[in-house]
Amino acid sequence: IRALVEQAFGGLDIEQVTDIRDRFVDSFYFGCEADDRTTAFAFSPANAFGSSLRAVLSSDISHWDVRNMDRVLPHAHSLVTEGLLTADQFADFAFRNPYRLHTGVNPRFFDGTVLDGVTI
Repeated sequence: IRALVEQAFGGLDIEQVTDIRDRFVDSFYFGCEADDRTTAFAFSPANAFGSSLRAVLSSDISHWDVRNMDRVLPHAHSLVTEGLLTADQFADFAFRNPYRLHTGVNPRFFDGTVLDGVTI
């Protein structure tokens, strides 16, 4: 098993456990349904090293079970009103993390849109 791990991860220059966090946590984004209460785990202080995962608001807007698109965001915000997320965590979930996801690859992603010039 050690040989397989070395083959798979040997090029990552991991010398200590915190290197795993440093290489992966900020590089991965996780789509979470608007009504998924387990989204709160992404922001849990119980995560290794106190890391927050980059949860991104997702929805089934185009699916048959979402009859009113205008209810998705308020429904997602119930994570705040129920005390599962703070307002700042919700801002990461609904705006900052999606913004980082898109502008991390293409800093000009939002050029020409209402978000043109917005920084976080």
